[in-house]
Amino acid sequence: MAGPNLRRSARLLRRRHQHPRPLRHLHEGGATLLYHGDFDWGGLRIASVLLRCVPWRPWRYTAADYRAAALARPDGPALAGHPAEAPWDPDLRQALLQLAVRVEEETVLDVLLSDLA
Repeated sequence: MAGPNLRRSARLLRRRHQHPRPLRHLHEGGATLLYHGDFDWGGLRIASVLLRCVPWRPWRYTAADYRAAALARPDGPALAGHPAEAPWDPDLRQALLQLAVRVEEETVLDVLLSDLA
């Protein structure tokens, strides 16, 4: 069951879908939007809601990226909750089921920041 923060995030994203917001304007202006989130079921749900609102490409948010991050922290927190789909990468769901390690964005922050250097 989704927690209150996830439900609130999904409501906010749905509201943004109904009314144009900065991300939609950027997309309509030709910007390519990249997205990265937590590698857990809630993270996949939030990403899916956002994907329905505005097109984006995964930024180090694929099955291969998850496997690399999870294998680097095999003692990380266990994945919990109800499985979710990842329409941008159908293999991501299976990878999460296989490795069952939750990887939060903060864990891979150094890798993300290196992309911006």
